[in-house]
Amino acid sequence: MCEALDIIENRGMKKGFEQGIREGRQEGIREGRQEGIREGRQEGIREGRLELLIELVKEGKMSAEAAASKENMSVEEFEAIAKSS
Repeated sequence: MCEALDIIENRGMKKGFEQGIREGRQEGIREGRQEGIREGRQEGIREGRLELLIELVKEGKMSAEAAASKENMSVEEFEAIAKSS
């Protein structure tokens, strides 16, 4: 009888372990999606800022130096990005 209880206990532990793994994966996927959304928004905001600054420089309303400074980059980096857009 003790052996039978051990078998049942082991099965229960195995099922609990498997369920824990499934739930952990689901939570990981959910957190990964949320992190991806946050990163995508941040990247979109940064790209939008750069586009606006590039447009202001092209219109002569802001210097390339000032625009580069706003994005914490060198003038050369800013100009390279501006040329590629």
